[in-house]
Amino acid sequence: MAAVADAFNTALYNAVLNRMNITWEPDAKQKQNIVNAMDEAQSYLRSVAGGDMLTFDEGEKRTLFIACTWYFVENKRAEFEQEYSGDLLMLRLTEGFGCGKEANQV
Repeated sequence: MAAVADAFNTALYNAVLNRMNITWEPDAKQKQNIVNAMDEAQSYLRSVAGGDMLTFDEGEKRTLFIACTWYFVENKRAEFEQEYSGDLLMLRLTEGFGCGKEANQV
């Protein structure tokens, strides 16, 4: 679990496991696959949002990150992009362009 804590918040890792209905401690290969998917999801969502400082600690961004990770673990990136296209557009508008944010949040 130390590698997970270094790269990501343990709570996010546990939330991803919960979303995947994993109630046991994953073996090393499965854990690495999940951590890799989390890293890919983080990079992907930050790229979509247009900001390297985007965090996924709370709210809708956290929910989107968890869903994205699940799809990436299942090798369903295209399906994620299609099914969450509206959410991805809103992420881009709010984070990349500041639409819908208060002036002091931008």
